[in-house]
Amino acid sequence: MKQLILFYKLECKRILKSLPHILAGAIALSLVAGAIAFCAGKMIYINKNDMDISIAYSLEDENRMTKMIVGMLTGSDSISSVCNFIQTSEKESTELLEHDQILASITIPSGFMNSLMSGKNYSIQISLPKKLSIYSIILVELTKAVENILDSAQAGVYTLYDFYKEQDVLEYEKEANLALNSIYLTKALDRSSTFQTHTVSATGAVPVREYYICAGVVLLLLMLGTTFIHTLQSNSRIMNLKLYQAGIGSRHIAFGKILSVSLALFILLSGSVLVIVLLSALNILSVTTGLPAAILNTVAVCLCAAGVIVFIISLTTGRTGGILLLFISSAVMCFISGCFVPELFLPDVLKELSNYLPSTHMLRLMTDMIQNRISPSHLLPALCSGICLYLFTTLNLYVRKGAKLK
Repeated sequence: MKQLILFYKLECKRILKSLPHILAGAIALSLVAGAIAFCAGKMIYINKNDMDISIAYSLEDENRMTKMIVGMLTGSDSISSVCNFIQTSEKESTELLEHDQILASITIPSGFMNSLMSGKNYSIQISLPKKLSIYSIILVELTKAVENILDSAQAGVYTLYDFYKEQDVLEYEKEANLALNSIYLTKALDRSSTFQTHTVSATGAVPVREYYICAGVVLLLLMLGTTFIHTLQSNSRIMNLKLYQAGIGSRHIAFGKILSVSLALFILLSGSVLVIVLLSALNILSVTTGLPAAILNTVAVCLCAAGVIVFIISLTTGRTGGILLLFISSAVMCFISGCFVPELFLPDVLKELSNYLPSTHMLRLMTDMIQNRISPSHLLPALCSGICLYLFTTLNLYVRKGAKLK
């Protein structure tokens, strides 16, 4: 037992002696991760309308009020920023719709405004393509809303007329009707009464900046394994034989390496967490992490990251091969986990695969940390990943030991 404790201490000392080099590597990798995060954020949330939605309308009503309302709607900043209105004849609109060059065709019949006043109710014709898109469905729902507003307006006009006639003050009905029409038009054209604003983010409940900080930390921890390669692979064949003779087998060697790497990563990550908390205190970041959540999530993240690093390094014998394999593996895992591009934009196959990757568990734990949350559904998979990686490393070291002895 004393030999095991001494062995674990020596492994930890070997790794901790490399902390200055690890810190330098962390700074360099942080700059790279920051650049990637900045570029990814700009690519995803670029302020650009990728869809040019065109709607053709034919205005056959010569009434001045109709022209004024149509002009206000087509010239509205909120509507024109999404839709491109084209004024054509009814025949041209039909041809454009048949060739799928427009989203919808709108025809306002002659005498439309007068029909509203007289109660004849001429209908506005709205034609949609055969294959409905999400924009067509939204337009249909908005059309239903407009229809309800017009029904309500007409009911109000009729009720107003009947009331003034019953009270024998019909001479004041015209003035009251103008005031009522003004109210209806104000409400109908008020965008805030029609739409509700909901902020949707590809990163979920975590703000984009904080999300990419967490993603950068995950990438940084995995990439830092390249600085451990020389230390983890430095045991000679004779040294390994001595360890086996002393009763320190593959499972102890694997555990010692994971423990030492976890300790080094914990020291570095603790410093990063302190910086994040400091930035939160200065109102630069919206982070609410607490001490219990920070410690528990940090430990789980470091154990998971150490398991990945030690396992991948155990698969190689040379330093160059270890660096390449760890770099490529970490980059691929982080991409699938959504560290570069949020998981929302990835194919369904990659989304399903990401649920089984250690980098995904690490990213979820980091987001839990900055939200001051302890989630067993995220902690348990991360710990299970660490245990599985430890077992795989032990098995690999055992197989390689047998091959060497032969």
